[in-house]
Amino acid sequence: MLIHINSKQKLAALQKEFSSYFPFLKLEFFRKKHNDMEGSAKRYLVSHDTSLSELLKVETDAEYVFSADTTVSTIEQDLETKFGLHAQVFRKSGNVWIETTLTDSWTLAHQNEEGQELSSKGEDESAEDMADRDVWR
Repeated sequence: MLIHINSKQKLAALQKEFSSYFPFLKLEFFRKKHNDMEGSAKRYLVSHDTSLSELLKVETDAEYVFSADTTVSTIEQDLETKFGLHAQVFRKSGNVWIETTLTDSWTLAHQNEEGQELSSKGEDESAEDMADRDVWR
């Protein structure tokens, strides 16, 4: 699995690419770094229509390779150290998206399975609005 990191693209494209592998997970990006096992304050949330060039330290055209066995903490740390992106993985739980702070040690596959189990069936999940955001902090 891979996602493209290109400074000319919008965050929405990167997020859509990630969620194509894990439909019950999504990446959100923040202007400030968070510590392991901690959440991110909503006031630092970056809009989906932001260009990566606004967040990246240098112009980049790269691919980030990961697998279903990659843990949440690993992908968040890798995006931070390799690209300077402050990412947080969210899991769908019913009709809301929650930060995965207490389960950062879980693999992406495990998180996605849990999200699928906790989410209601009946709606076409691929038609969801990825810009939908829940209230937190």
